[in-house]
Amino acid sequence: MNKAELTEIALGAARRLGLDMGKPTASLCASYSTSGRDAVNMVQLAGGAALEKRRMEIRDEDIEWIARVCRHSRKDDVKISTTPRAGAVTGLAVTGGGQGLAIEIECTATRCAHGEGTLSIGGIVDEEELDLRTRRLKRKSTARTSCEVACEAFMRCFGVDRRDYHIAFNVPAGMPMDGPSAGIALCVVL
Repeated sequence: MNKAELTEIALGAARRLGLDMGKPTASLCASYSTSGRDAVNMVQLAGGAALEKRRMEIRDEDIEWIARVCRHSRKDDVKISTTPRAGAVTGLAVTGGGQGLAIEIECTATRCAHGEGTLSIGGIVDEEELDLRTRRLKRKSTARTSCEVACEAFMRCFGVDRRDYHIAFNVPAGMPMDGPSAGIALCVVL
């Protein structure tokens, strides 16, 4: 369901409860909903909060409170660009629970003196540390490893040595990434 449909469902649920709710508030509700059932549940809970305050109107503050208490995350519509752009690719990230989001991964590669190239990755954690009670374990992040593997694939397939370039990847929102889909996205953007 898209945001417009979820907005209409939220408005209908408020009407059935006999409560007022403006379209912007219904749209806010829709941004926290993945299904019509989610939207109706949020409206019912927010309606209860409004009635508790002796109001006949559901407001943004009611929706925000329900989203916070019920731990709903915002699901804003992300528009994937239809215009190709050098150095950018849209990747799909799985965030758990059957959820995901589209992220735009960026990359620049600038030629430099032989062997002086660097690899930097912005927007992510470069190193992860795990505390295992009796000892600590440090490892490279999965995203950094995926970037290194993409560079290695370029060297093997095209004879392009990453050490001859300053390569900078930007992975927004610090998304962990690994596996074949991450590798393909990183190779395409590189």
